Order: sequence, then structure tokens, then C-alpha cells
Amino acid sequence: MMTKNADKKREQMMMFSMDDMVPQNHMLRLIDKAINWNFIYDLVEEKYCPDNGRPSMDPVMLIKIPFIQYLYGIKSMRQTMKEIEVNVAYRWFLGLDMLDPIPHFSTFGKNYTRRFKDTDLFEQIFSKILEDCMKYNLVNTGQIFVDATHVKACANSKKMRKRVAHEQALWYEEELNKEIEKDRLAHGKKALKKKDDNQPPASGGNGNNKDSKEEKIPEDVKTQKCSTSDPESGWFRKGEHKHVFAYAVETACDKRGWILGYTVHPGNEHDSRTFKALYDKISKLNPQMVVADAGYKTPAIAHQLLEDGIQPLFPYTRPKTKEGFFGKYEFAYDEYYDCYICPGAHILTYSTTNRSGYKEYKSCGEHCAECQYLSKCTESKDHIKLITRHVWEEYMEVAEDIRHTIGNRQIYQLRKETIERIFGTAKEQHGFRYTQYVGKARMEMKAGLTFACMNLKKLAKMASDFEKPDKVHTLFPDEIPIKMWPLPVRDLLFLGKASEKRLTEAGIHTIGDMAHSSEEEIQRLLGSKAGHQLYQYACGIDNSPVKAQPEEAKGFSVETTFNDDIVSVEQVLPILLEQCDIVATRMRRKEKKCTSISVNFRTLDFRNKSHQMTIPNATDTTDEIYKNAQ
Repeated sequence: MMTKNADKKREQMMMFSMDDMVPQNHMLRLIDKAINWNFIYDLVEEKYCPDNGRPSMDPVMLIKIPFIQYLYGIKSMRQTMKEIEVNVAYRWFLGLDMLDPIPHFSTFGKNYTRRFKDTDLFEQIFSKILEDCMKYNLVNTGQIFVDATHVKACANSKKMRKRVAHEQALWYEEELNKEIEKDRLAHGKKALKKKDDNQPPASGGNGNNKDSKEEKIPEDVKTQKCSTSDPESGWFRKGEHKHVFAYAVETACDKRGWILGYTVHPGNEHDSRTFKALYDKISKLNPQMVVADAGYKTPAIAHQLLEDGIQPLFPYTRPKTKEGFFGKYEFAYDEYYDCYICPGAHILTYSTTNRSGYKEYKSCGEHCAECQYLSKCTESKDHIKLITRHVWEEYMEVAEDIRHTIGNRQIYQLRKETIERIFGTAKEQHGFRYTQYVGKARMEMKAGLTFACMNLKKLAKMASDFEKPDKVHTLFPDEIPIKMWPLPVRDLLFLGKASEKRLTEAGIHTIGDMAHSSEEEIQRLLGSKAGHQLYQYACGIDNSPVKAQPEEAKGFSVETTFNDDIVSVEQVLPILLEQCDIVATRMRRKEKKCTSISVNFRTLDFRNKSHQMTIPNATDTTDEIYKNAQ
């Protein structure tokens, strides 16, 4: 049957509640339940006059508006206001009814300029949301993943000018110079003369565009492209076709995908040179390992992390030697005599230490001229082979040892599930491919709000069954019949599916039914010991002592499940070695040793088997544990 006049209810008058119009599982409802927004009042209190002027717009509503924009990836503030006007859930989230007027789209921009510009308000909002995530023990800062992504700036790639490319200051320069001077003095060399520091600021823009427009560029000076629309952005080149002005957003997250910190830099600055700003933030979280890509694989970063007791995990990088020539790894370094030995058994002796922190080792040209490997070694006219070694090279060697540690390869592969997934989600769902704002400060605001939205969305999904922070449940004796007895028996602590089935078959469906039964009946159904304990719980009785601290673990264990069946001992042994190494590492970290070793496994017909043995001497070494586990 065809239905007609489907629009006859357009002019119908109804009475309803705004709360009833928003589904219980709507994302904004979950977000509103997961966080208490009143903290914003404390952050912005000093920006408002307490006793003068007309009443302002609610600051919480003012901050929630861009949250809606970034949460749903709406392109502009103008479009966001249009969506709020017709979306009941957006109105409910902002505290507006169906007839309240919507703020003008320029309201947030004007408030930003007059109140929030040159403040860290949005970083404080990001930090507060991250703090709430930590309250639920959802964040694990043991392993932190670091990377950077580029966001296209609001700048026409054809509107540019040239400016002098000044050398960017190194964050580790002072410490490196001390190390260079120390190394040169140890080799009997004079200290290097100080460089001329009378240089203009480093490239990347400082927002002061008026003077830079009139900058005169001398001849034979290295230049770089500068946007006339957004001089604080940087010219970013990736591949043959992607040439744009952009910002680099350096980000850190944990292995569960929680964003822990971020910094914003011009797109033409290298990740390794901007790392220190982000590291200063994440180092406060006491990480045990920092996982980063090849862009961060430098002696300075390895030195900084290892000196602070943090393990750096870098990927393998291919040798950059010209094809057909010996790689650096084929030249053996003799630490005792501080020299290199080439494949032809000739010695490369120390020559000098340059300003970049590299020690130079040179061969004897007369010996090399007669060497049979000369064509594979060097093309220099004087037949002298030059090998360089950084003054912090030993830290890079330690980093390589960490990379080869069993299990760390799997940790590095988590990057695609953590930091790379965060960038993909931000760009696909939250409008992070480009920015409509001009200037580094507004880009920092966009990054802070975007990452705050992502953490908040994740928190809302995971904490949807929780109450708001600092809220606790009470269960006083007089509340037991009201709060606990109506619940199904499966909600009782330690009551499994098999026990639930027996109780249900006996007509006991709720905890109240169980409490009103006799203890003898429950013991008959569930056994003497379990029946007594569960009956006590159903009556609201628990005599176990309350412990302020959890008990110390009595053992260390690790287990794994395979996608395919293991059918031979040869397949098992490498996996067993890896598991032994994980257990031994955990014991050493806790300064413990073991005297008993147990191996459990499940056969192809799903039968569990275990073997246990006691060793005469306590140990925490991988080799000893593996030897006995075999």
C-alpha cells in the first residue's frame, strides 16, 4: 500500500525534552559523561573581568564549538555553525534549546584574538584530558612512539619570495663543543676557534615579516623559499611532485594509541633538529624506551636518551656507500689503538676532529696506491681513504645492540598501529591534512584541539561504563537490597558460566534470589567452599582484609599463541629463547632471580601439559633459563 502526505506533520506542535532527542549511545553524550568540563572556567577566569562589562558567552560553550568542528572534521567555523543550527545533538552538547540563537561564526575567532592569543590555553586543555585518561590507568608510558607529519599551510605555493637561508642552531651544540674540545685535547690538538655568531635568526620564520621583505640578498649566498602569505611555514618537498608550504607536527604516543604530546615547527626543519622540544615534554612521563624512525637516528639523540636512562629503538638503515665500493662496516675499528683497519690490512690513523663532531681517520696514500683493492676503496687523486667516526659513536653502537635484542623488532612494528594510525585517523576523520589558519600559533591551537578530540573520543568509548572522574559507588548495608539484589547472578564476583547455569536451572536468577535461599542449598549446587563464599557475597558479607598495596608477584611468566600449529622442535626453540629473554629481562629490571622453571604448552588435541624443575643456583640470565627450559 502506497503512503501519501508524508509531510503532513511538519507543522505539528509537540512537547519534548532536549535530552530525549539525543540517543543514549551518541558520541557527544558519551564524551559529556566522560569528562567534567568545569575545569575550563578555572583556565580562563583571568581573561574575564569579574565586575565590569556585559555578560559574556559561556566559556565552556565557546570551547565546545571548535571541539565539535574537529571531532567531526567540519571544514570551517562557518560550516560548523550551520551544522549546529540544525543538529539537535550539537545543540544539546552546547546547552542550547531548539529556539536559542546560534553564535556568529566569527565569535570564536574574535575571542581567540582578544583573549586566548599568545596563551597556552589549548595545550592546557589537551593536558587536562590526558590527565583524565591517566586517572583510569589507560595510558602506558613505558614505550613511547615518536614521529612527525606534515600539514599543508594556508599559503599559495606560487606566492613566495627568496630569503637568506641561515644555519639553524643545534639544541646539543654546547655539549657537543665540549666533547669536541675534550677529544682534540686528548689527541694533542688545539681547541677549535669559535665561529662568528653574528648571524640573523635561523630559518623557519619568526612572524616578523615587515623587515624581512626589505632584506637584501648578497650574491653567492644560499637562499630558501619563503611564503608571502604565511612566512612562519616552511617549504616542504617530498618526492618529485609534492612541493608545498607546510607545518611539521611532531607527536608522541604510547603503545595503546594515547597521544602524549606534540610540537609544531616549520615544514622545512628536520625532525632530528626539532626533537628536543618534544622530548622535554615526554621525558617527564619517565619512559623506558623511545621508538622512532630513521629521521631520529642520530648520535645526538642516541646520546641524550641513553644518558637519561632511556633505550632508543631505531630501525635498520642501509649503508650510504657508493655501489661497488667498500662499506664503512668493512673497516674494522680498533678501540685500543684508536684506528681503523681496512680490508687490505692497512691502518687508517687519526687525523683530526672537525666542528661537526666527527673524528677523521686517513690512510697512507703511498700504501693505498699499490693496494689491490684501490678501485673498491677510494677515487681520491692522492689515494687517501677517509673514514669518519662521531665522538658519540659508541651511543649509536649501543642503539644497534638494542635494535638486535629479541622482541624489539616486534615493538618497532607497532609504529604502524600507533603513531602512524594516529596521523591517518587525524587526516581522514578530523581535517588534519591542511589548515585554514595562518601562523604557527594558530596551527598549535589546531593540533592541540585535534589531538584532544582524539584522546577524548577514545576515552569516551573506553570509559562509557564509568562515572565521571572522582565519583565512587557506595554499597552500605541498607543499600544492598536496592542496588545489588536486583542484579543477575552472573554479576557476582567469582561466579562463572557453569555455576550460573546450575543456579538458573534451580530457579535462582538474581543475587536477591540467591540471598533468600539457604546456604545449604547453594552449597549443594556449587560445592561446599565455593557455595559458602558466594552465598556470603550475595548477602553483602566479605571478611577478606583490605590491602592498601597489591601483593608482590610470586613469579614471572610470559605466554604466546600461534596462528599456525607448531609441529617440530626446531620451530619451538627460537620462540622459547625469545620467551626466556623476556622473562629474564623483567627479572633483572625487578632485581629478582629464580630457582624454579616451568614450561606449559597445549598439544594439537587441546590438552594442556607442563614440566617443572628446580635449579641449584638462582639465576636471572637468559642463557641459563633457556638451557634448563629446553
